[in-house]
Amino acid sequence: MVGKDEFFINYKEALVEHGVESVNLFSPRGQLEQEMKSCVAFLRLLGVQFSIDEIKEGDEPPDLCFRSANFEITEFLGGRKRNKEIKDDLQLWKDADSWNDIKKPSTRFAPVSLNQVVQLITKELKKKTEKYCCINDRKNLDIIVYMNPHNNYLDMDSKPLADLSELKGQNWRSVSFLMVPYSMVIYAETSAPDFLREFEGQIRSEYDRKKDPYFMELFQTR
Repeated sequence: MVGKDEFFINYKEALVEHGVESVNLFSPRGQLEQEMKSCVAFLRLLGVQFSIDEIKEGDEPPDLCFRSANFEITEFLGGRKRNKEIKDDLQLWKDADSWNDIKKPSTRFAPVSLNQVVQLITKELKKKTEKYCCINDRKNLDIIVYMNPHNNYLDMDSKPLADLSELKGQNWRSVSFLMVPYSMVIYAETSAPDFLREFEGQIRSEYDRKKDPYFMELFQTR
């Protein structure tokens, strides 16, 4: 039988290993893997059947190509500095001498409405129009925004989508978001891939949470 001290040591080592992997993943050299993870999670929650080898690195733009989709991936952190968070956690785990050292204060989660999500996405993507100033470039891109704000969850009882004219006025071919455990295609133009148009306007959560309740495999790319 593993003693309490040995169990703590093993757990601490696993946390440190996870922390090191996360620091590497969220560094510039891990950007492609970050984009792949966001893409596969989005597709799985949407309910699209696919194999990993169908997702190819793009020519910048797009970040990724999947069938006829040209995915440009962006992440909304709500002002967080995630790499700093991960490095702080890693240092905490390295320095821990007891279970109490590992514990972090519990946090409360606040709901965010669908319209608030769309407003945040509209504002976030406005910055990208400055990078992709050519309208014809934007008309060929399918945006996926990974919504990853701190301590928020999507309020499923919120009102239906309001006016999308400002977002559509940015001239992306389609705009979708991932906010675990949901994916949604906010809008898709007639020139967008069929599988995006099929799910337009639907909040989807087609992942088997009974087999993977903590979403450990949702982002897996291997």
